[in-house]
Amino acid sequence: MPALGAALVLLGLGWNFGLISGTAIVTDALPPDRRATTQGLVDVGLATAGAVGSLASGPVVARDGYPALALMGGLAALLVLPVAGRSARRAPGTSGPAGPGG
Repeated sequence: MPALGAALVLLGLGWNFGLISGTAIVTDALPPDRRATTQGLVDVGLATAGAVGSLASGPVVARDGYPALALMGGLAALLVLPVAGRSARRAPGTSGPAGPGG
């Protein structure tokens, strides 16, 4: 039980560090007039993905077990990360936190 508690604490820390840094990167790459709307959309997307993933994981584990769930999660990450990377590189008129031109 102590190992499970420690794992959950570390998961929570990692989730929050990733969430905060990821949303900071998204908002820094946008002009100020679009930041609030985009931040709201990112938050809704994250909450929706979390809810759908949580609801979908129960039937998968019940039918096929945890190894199948881990495999599906790994495959989803391998499919989503390259698409997200391409989308980030194509953002028009942005070149990072400093803006166009450096």
